[in-house]
Amino acid sequence: MPASRQATVLKYLCLILAAIVALEGLAWLAAIPLRRLGVFYDPIRIIQSFDAYVSQRDPMLGWAPRPGTPGVGAEGARAIPTDMRSDPICVSLFGDSFTWALPVGEGETWGVLLARRLGCGVANFGVVGYGSDQAYLRYLERPKLGGIVFLNHSTENVLRNVTQFRNLVYPGPELALKPRFVESGDGPVLIPVPKIAPDRLDAFLADPSTVLTHEYFLPGTVDGLVEAKFPYLWSVLRAVVRNRQVEAALTGLPIYAAFYAPAHPSRALAVTERIFDEFAATARANGQIPVVTIIPTCRELRHAQETGAWTYAPLAAHARDEGYLLLDVGPDLLHRLGGAPPDGIYERDRSTCSGHFNATGYEYLAEIAHAFLWKQEATRNYLTGLGLIDQTRTH
Repeated sequence: MPASRQATVLKYLCLILAAIVALEGLAWLAAIPLRRLGVFYDPIRIIQSFDAYVSQRDPMLGWAPRPGTPGVGAEGARAIPTDMRSDPICVSLFGDSFTWALPVGEGETWGVLLARRLGCGVANFGVVGYGSDQAYLRYLERPKLGGIVFLNHSTENVLRNVTQFRNLVYPGPELALKPRFVESGDGPVLIPVPKIAPDRLDAFLADPSTVLTHEYFLPGTVDGLVEAKFPYLWSVLRAVVRNRQVEAALTGLPIYAAFYAPAHPSRALAVTERIFDEFAATARANGQIPVVTIIPTCRELRHAQETGAWTYAPLAAHARDEGYLLLDVGPDLLHRLGGAPPDGIYERDRSTCSGHFNATGYEYLAEIAHAFLWKQEATRNYLTGLGLIDQTRTH
C-alpha cells in the first residue's frame, strides 16, 4: 500500500477512534443525570444504613406505619378528625397511597369523606408504596373492623405485585424489600420478605439475584433496569430504549399497560387475580362483605378519554366473572370530568399527568364509593341494618 494511502487510512482510523472516545465520554456524562432520574440501576442511590432499615422493617409486610407516629391513629390506621373517633366502624379500607390519600390532610381523605356521608366510621389502613399483595396481607393481620372491607388496587400496582425489591421499580434512597405472591396449582404461594445479613448488604446491592429468588425486575433482564457500565454508549442507548417512562411518552400508554396482558411473561395479571380471589374468599369467611376497587392513574384516565379503552380491562373482567363486588372507579371519574382533562383532579401539573388525587379527586372518589355501597344489595342491607339511611335520596 502506498505511503500516502496508509496515511489516509490511519487518519480516518484516528478520526473514528476519536469519535468513539468522544461519544463514550458524552454517554458517560449523560449517565450521571440519568442515574439521578432512576433510569439506571444504581445501588449508590440507597443511602439508608442497615441499622435504620432493620429498625423500620416489618417482617411480614416489608414496612408498615406504627401507631403513635405522626398521622397514624389506633390500630395503625390513618388518624381521623377528633369528632369522628368515637364513631363505630362500618368500613375498612386497605391499599396503597391512594387509600391513605396522599397528599391531602386527614379531614380531606376519601375515607373521612365517605364516613361523613355514611354516618359511621371508616378505618383507613392504606400504606404508602404498597402493592395489592401487601394490602391483602395487612388485612390478614389487622382486627376485622366493620362489615364491609375494601381492597383498593391502584392500576400501577400490577408492577408492584411481581417485585420483591421496590427499588427496582421505583428507585429511592431507602431499602424497600417486600413479600410477593407467585402462582401455583393450589393457589398463590407467599414468598416472604427477603432477609439480608448485615455483612451481605453491599453484595446484595451489587447483585440482587443472590437473594431475590422470585424477582421479575432483576437488573439486566428484559424489563429490569440497565446497569450503567462500559461501554456507556451502549448502556445509555439500552436504558433509554427500554425505559418504561420513555415508552409511555412515545405510545401514550401508562407505564404498566403491557403487564395487564394475560400472556405477559411476568404473569402479573394472573398474580393480581389470585390476590383478588384470596381476599374475597377470606373476607367472606370472616363474615365481611368484600369490595375490590380499581383506582386509575391520571395517564390511565387520559388514555381512556382518547381511546375509549382501559388497560386493566382483563382484571376487571376477571373480578366480574368471579362474582365479587367490583368498584371500577374509572368510568365514574370520566363521567364526572365531562370531557375535562383528568389532570385537573390530580396533584401534579398538566405536563406530567401523574401523582395522586388532589382534594377534588378524593371528594369524587368518596362520592363514587358512597353511591356504590348504597346501590349494591349486600352492602345496602348491611348499612340499613345498622340503622343508616342513604342521605342522598332523602332530599
